[in-house]
Amino acid sequence: MIFYCFDLKTKGLIFKFSNSDDTHDCISSREINNNEGCTCGKDRYFIVKQNEKSGHIFAICFDGIHVRKEAIFFAKQTIDMFLMSNPIIDAKHNHYEEIVKASIHNTKNLNSQITSKILSYLKEDSLSVARDKVAYIEQIVKADIKAFSREILSILKMSSHINSDYNVIDYLKPNITIKKNEFGYKKLHSLLVISFYQFEADFNKNGNYFRITPTELSVYVNYNTVQTLLTHLFTNALRYCMPNTEISVKYSTISNEFVEIHFTMRSLELTDEIIRDGRLNGVRSEQAIKKYSKGTGMGLGIIHALSVLNRGSFEYHKCSETIFEKDGYKYTDNCFKLTLLKNEFYEN
Repeated sequence: MIFYCFDLKTKGLIFKFSNSDDTHDCISSREINNNEGCTCGKDRYFIVKQNEKSGHIFAICFDGIHVRKEAIFFAKQTIDMFLMSNPIIDAKHNHYEEIVKASIHNTKNLNSQITSKILSYLKEDSLSVARDKVAYIEQIVKADIKAFSREILSILKMSSHINSDYNVIDYLKPNITIKKNEFGYKKLHSLLVISFYQFEADFNKNGNYFRITPTELSVYVNYNTVQTLLTHLFTNALRYCMPNTEISVKYSTISNEFVEIHFTMRSLELTDEIIRDGRLNGVRSEQAIKKYSKGTGMGLGIIHALSVLNRGSFEYHKCSETIFEKDGYKYTDNCFKLTLLKNEFYEN
């Protein structure tokens, strides 16, 4: 798919994303269909048009934006919203079926793991014949409070993953949108910490230090979907980060309307294919398959899709081309950027 943004005021092409073998589409005002308009904030009006012959998608910018960087940003937002709400290709529905299949498989496995963990810790055979089962469990807990605490945190994390998978099934249906009345202001630092604390013990075990910069910023989001995308983001970081390295979280704002959250980490090398197609096609690198064979490659795509439902975006790139090798794996310094609304949006 090729994306273009064309500014009718300047008559110039201001945004283009394509593969090297793609050709340019000429566009004119005659191609505009006024039924395909999309308001992306006050005074930011776009027409989104797909060229039926080439399949290319245009975001045609009308007015209200005078800064090139902002126009590009809002064009990308509008195109993402268009893609989320229009069944352009049947593969979109097939992709959702794959997500549902993977999520159901995950929830079954997690539920089985939780049950096994509890029964193993409580020694099922002895529990089943104990006359006073509450007293029996109390005795086990008191015998090793630290072990019990670790088990509780582990079970809590697995339970949150189950909830996350159900949210993915509910919110990533084709053509779904989240209404404004399902959004609200949340403290950004609280959102991050509430998602992260369940992973803290695992990151410590790997020698990874998570440096979350304190902030008083708030974001305007749908809580369930943002918690789910953060769960997927932290899960990916845990699986693919280089051991004994730091992960930093910093912030910036765009025109007082958006908050950018920058996750910088040394993780498995981002190949050109992953950067180009990872969030769209469930692509996995050889390194990722080698390190975690059970993965589906859908994590980045799920994070991206949930960010778009929140009127935001998710992008990533290599910070440098330097390769760090450890235990047979190749790592690079990578930046994952999550963009969320800082203020309320106007309902379309």
